[in-house]
Amino acid sequence: GKRYLLLSNVHSGDIITFYARLSNSGDEKIHFASVNAGGEKDGIQDEVAPITSVSTMYSYIAETSGSYKVYTEANVGKAVYYRITRTPGVSVSGKISGLPSEGAALKFIVKETKQEISAKITGNSYYAGLPKNHSYTAVVSGVKGYGVTSATKILEIDSQSPEKITKDIAVA
Repeated sequence: GKRYLLLSNVHSGDIITFYARLSNSGDEKIHFASVNAGGEKDGIQDEVAPITSVSTMYSYIAETSGSYKVYTEANVGKAVYYRITRTPGVSVSGKISGLPSEGAALKFIVKETKQEISAKITGNSYYAGLPKNHSYTAVVSGVKGYGVTSATKILEIDSQSPEKITKDIAVA
């Protein structure tokens, strides 16, 4: 079988960073993909980047909690992995007011990368794991004509932010 990394207990908002290269020259693609319990891609997140025989740093924001697999596609060369780190995200939660009905979804868009991280809504509360050192815009979907109010949609998380942040969001 192919060499791969299987990362368990990854939390939404964690930043996974590692170094990788191919054991010989060639052009290949490397994947950072969320996987189900059987180790198969679940379709939630699959980031693809080029990999060569030159050691390169790769860094990804986990969009969902669970397991992730790092692997290469073809048989050009064996992947060599170095120094993998997980930088924990920040737990963001609060009340969400003004949602008209079921079926609404809340996500945070990372300003710097445009990546979307889904929040979990339970009743009139929400939870999301978000990485530090980014700015976010909260966006609601699934309900036509509604949006997050301008007063509550922007969230800044810097390196000094605590592990848990409470932020209430209003929808109108």
